[in-house]
Amino acid sequence: MPAPPSEPSEPVGGRARLGVGAVAVVVALLAAPIATHTWQSTAVTGAIGVVALAATIAGRPARTGVPRRLGRTAVPWFVVFALVTVVELGALAWGDRASFPTVSWLLGPYFIEPAVRFAGYVAWICAGFWLVRR
Repeated sequence: MPAPPSEPSEPVGGRARLGVGAVAVVVALLAAPIATHTWQSTAVTGAIGVVALAATIAGRPARTGVPRRLGRTAVPWFVVFALVTVVELGALAWGDRASFPTVSWLLGPYFIEPAVRFAGYVAWICAGFWLVRR
């Protein structure tokens, strides 16, 4: 007898989206005044990622049944993720910003103004929530 299919996740309601948007605005208000490429901005960004990951893991119900296979649409995303990871780790290992810059170093000049950093933090947190809930 085959196992029942896994339960689909519940759709995210407007209250959850509004809550994440409110959290994103508060975090952005606190983080936007911090200058880019400082240890403080790295610590804030890392803390946001750790808290978001922990909240995602804690809030996700345990799956039952047979896990879904990854479809062919997952392969391009895996390739992009692997490529970006290799490039970022290579840039970190070699450390020469002029000849092998990281993505954050390339985008840094666009985020000098606190208002732009504010919008970037809100967009980053909301996009991450959207990606995790898909």
